Amino acid sequence: MIGKREYKVIAAGVVRPEDFNDEGVSSTKLIDPQFDVVSIRRKGSVNE
Repeated sequence: MIGKREYKVIAAGVVRPEDFNDEGVSSTKLIDPQFDVVSIRRKGSVNE
């Protein structure tokens, strides 16, 4: 949440096999990371 608005963070990058486990991977372990913050629009929103 930023203020009262909900956002998604999209993370992309390369992960070494030894840095990955069943719980996922830490963003600090991403090689060449790219992050995007995306606004979530709900159905019926005034802005659609």
